[in-house]
Amino acid sequence: MCYFNKALVLFFLIVSAVGCSETSTNGDFDGYWWLRKDEESRSAIAVGIFMGMFLGNRISTEKVDNESCVQAANQSFKDVGGKLFSKMSGVLLADGINKFYSEKANRKISIDVAARIVALQNLASSEAGLEKEIAQERARAEQ
Repeated sequence: MCYFNKALVLFFLIVSAVGCSETSTNGDFDGYWWLRKDEESRSAIAVGIFMGMFLGNRISTEKVDNESCVQAANQSFKDVGGKLFSKMSGVLLADGINKFYSEKANRKISIDVAARIVALQNLASSEAGLEKEIAQERARAEQ
């Protein structure tokens, strides 16, 4: 079994660890939490998201004995991460998250989901598809 999912778990843990003493009104790292941060902190968190992705990829494949599994995980990381974040900087990500959370309806959506949506928007993905995904995430966040 491939352990690529460990990279995602580690990514969420790293994002969650940033400012762990300050959480949103409902205890999540969402838009309410994000908007309480100053600009410098937001930029640092955005850079941390990138760093967490790379660290998570390395840790999740470090002790895997199956070389084809490691190659598949690394290729998946390269394909997905490269596609989503190749034209994105920490500043662009922070600005995009600011804009995303400027809509009150998005504020209960977690920061990791917001970062992914911002990256997709940066790729100029279909707005119709993104609006559907945002609506689904809003509903999920309300549960």
